[in-house]
Amino acid sequence: MAQPVSSVVRASNATILDFLPFDDTTDFEDARRGVIGRLDPCVVRAADGRVVWDNESFGFLDGTAPDTVNPSLWRQSRLAAMDGLFEVVPGIYQVRGFDISNITFVEGDSGVIVIAARPADRTGPRRRRAGCSRSRSNRNRRSRRPAHRRLRARSGRS
Repeated sequence: MAQPVSSVVRASNATILDFLPFDDTTDFEDARRGVIGRLDPCVVRAADGRVVWDNESFGFLDGTAPDTVNPSLWRQSRLAAMDGLFEVVPGIYQVRGFDISNITFVEGDSGVIVIAARPADRTGPRRRRAGCSRSRSNRNRRSRRPAHRRLRARSGRS
């Protein structure tokens, strides 16, 4: 059973809440900028139907941070939970919220570069398909340029 929050933690979190500019919503406006579309609900399933990522499970973050949680970390979690396909700048797109990391597509004159951190192989194909199909369907030029390079930053595990 969880213990009640200590007075030290409660006071520390209250100090952070008073110190940082939490009424400034610029971060949320920036994070929403460029949204092209989103999967609703944002749930990724494996070929056998089991859920491998459920971004909807982070819905509890819409509320106010409880006194047991650092309010700055709560805010950062809310920002990280925003999902969809975003146009960052013309020719650069990101798929966010389908995993713990983002996938980025960079359109060039002769193809597309895909930059993926790849922490979870199970959600990667879904993120790539979502990014490719949505970005193609939502832009005026409908070219089918090949992906020339795929860059992956791997964690310590293969």
